[in-house]
Amino acid sequence: MWKITPAEYTEIYHDRYWMPWCDRLPAGLDYAFFDACVNAGPAQAARTLQRALGLRADGFMGDVTLAKAVAQSEQDAEALIRAFCEARRRFYRALAQFPRYGRGWLARVDHVERAAKAIVVAGAPHAQRRGLTDDIKAEASARAKAEDTTRPPVSTQAAAAAATGTGIAAGYTEQLAGLTDQLSPLQDAIHAVKYLLLGMALISVGLTLYAVWHGRQVKEATG
Repeated sequence: MWKITPAEYTEIYHDRYWMPWCDRLPAGLDYAFFDACVNAGPAQAARTLQRALGLRADGFMGDVTLAKAVAQSEQDAEALIRAFCEARRRFYRALAQFPRYGRGWLARVDHVERAAKAIVVAGAPHAQRRGLTDDIKAEASARAKAEDTTRPPVSTQAAAAAATGTGIAAGYTEQLAGLTDQLSPLQDAIHAVKYLLLGMALISVGLTLYAVWHGRQVKEATG
């Protein structure tokens, strides 16, 4: 077990996660941002804040992000904290490890949100995370990595299969069209089958488009 003194880990937290931005953020938001830095890294915390502010999420804190955070906090500090925490929850839900650590991550965000809002309302100098059981604390402390995203519900293989199914269905339709003249007594049945196969093709295309759309949604949520 790695041994570290309180002074050493305080210095690490201060130098790597608190500085240089938390001192310049509004009260309450500074604590929420700091916690996100510790758990997911400063770059992901910056992207999360930028999404909450409606800015381009490039992961680089700068004067534009800072100025908008200050201005929006002056208008409604609690609303900004809520938006930031909601963006964190979306990020966690997109991670592959969410089924294992999700309960702890969400509990962590819930407690951080309440503590951050308490700082705004009461001007509390320190925020404490209380009420977590030992197992949830362990889950809440799990490192969240943006690269560990889940696969879309429709996998790449499924999307490829859908595209293949579209081609096959189209081929069958063409073959049936060619046989129509030869099988004139069965034209009604052939038309019904053609429509059925066309419907299957459209469903396959729909699944493929959904896979692409969902993949983009996951990418936006995780930067």
